[in-house]
Amino acid sequence: NVLGSFVFRVSAITTMACADAVLWPFEGQGECFGKGLCPDTSVANGTDYGGDLCVCEEPWTGKGDLVFRGDIDCHINEDIATMIWFLPLVLCIIANPYTLYTLSLKWKACTAKTTGAKLLDTNVRWPCWGFFSAFTQLLTVVMRIFTPARLGHDIAISFTGAAFIFGFFETAILLVASFIELAVKQSRMKDAAAKARVKTMKALMQKLFWVTRISIILGSALIVAAVFSEKSSTAPMCIAASYFFYGMGVSILIINAVSTLGSLVKDMEELNEGKEGAEFNGMVAAIAKKMKFLRTEIIKNGPSNTVINLAMAFFPQIGRFAPYQCLIAYSAIMFIIIVACYVMGPTKASAARRASTADVHPTTTTTTLTTTTAEP
Repeated sequence: NVLGSFVFRVSAITTMACADAVLWPFEGQGECFGKGLCPDTSVANGTDYGGDLCVCEEPWTGKGDLVFRGDIDCHINEDIATMIWFLPLVLCIIANPYTLYTLSLKWKACTAKTTGAKLLDTNVRWPCWGFFSAFTQLLTVVMRIFTPARLGHDIAISFTGAAFIFGFFETAILLVASFIELAVKQSRMKDAAAKARVKTMKALMQKLFWVTRISIILGSALIVAAVFSEKSSTAPMCIAASYFFYGMGVSILIINAVSTLGSLVKDMEELNEGKEGAEFNGMVAAIAKKMKFLRTEIIKNGPSNTVINLAMAFFPQIGRFAPYQCLIAYSAIMFIIIVACYVMGPTKASAARRASTADVHPTTTTTTLTTTTAEP
């Protein structure tokens, strides 16, 4: 069935006559999605169309982002699609300066903690990738709105779109990893067994995250590859396989993050039961609260993302509407990045408090560690 779905998607290319390209359950709408004519001959209204191809009404078309139905369909309203792209544009305009602001606070917090290797600090790397994702999406959206370029059809927009997706997943991975780093470095874990358990968890997490990265890299590379195979039967296969790898990457990330954060929340709650003082316990409680929030959001939104990606891969009836799915995905991802910066990022007050703590206790390793990791 899986192979058949891929073959069926490959069959829906521009070499097929529009009379044979109608997909269930849209047969009732007739040929060309009911928004165009499918001439019986290669000539319609005195114009030679080179075969039984759809003559679409304005502004309907069969060519769109990640869709290769060309002149055999008229299912995409180009005016509506372009207009809706202004939503992710607005979110990008908000996300770019906000991720830079979050990065600056993280950088200051890291500088207060240590004078070296700031870019290697996980707390700095995730907002870095968040800004990278927001910036590459801004480039993608601007090209999509103001030029005729389309994802999967033109190299520049396909490359920036693929880079944006990878940047988002890297942001999510490093955000979860920052909590793991916090737990590993925490000097007041309950006992040696707890420390060993967290370190083992970290090693497993890193391996699974690399599996996620590989899946996302493959999915992104296939979008770019579709550009070079648009005129052949392999372009739809590239897009279907891309959605499949994205779905797999999301699934692995969900399982990994949910299980890891669940264990870490339990460890933090147990740690908070100790009599370490109100300030320390308050910090641990704040960390556990953020872990719970992140875990809850992944559980609420992750599975639906996986289902959508796999449905786009295996069902051409759904995959043909990829241009609209791109709009939803791009808007949702930017919104998630903005929320992550707001909830997970430090505030000015917390950054100033950490800097002052580092000044007051420059040689006290334990005090500096616990205060500087209060907000991963």
